[in-house]
Amino acid sequence: MAEKRYTDEQKDEFFRILDRGGTVRAAARAAGVHENAGYNWLRKTGLTMQRATPRI
Repeated sequence: MAEKRYTDEQKDEFFRILDRGGTVRAAARAAGVHENAGYNWLRKTGLTMQRATPRI
């Protein structure tokens, strides 16, 4: 099994920031993880970060 790249504390901090309304990019930066890891964690939990309004 692969070694964990990020700690459970980093993952918890990432989700805490998201719960407060932060973006994936900002939450990942604040938690010290790569934003792709954040998106992967979201996918694995079944959450999505859909836009409130479509991009024009």
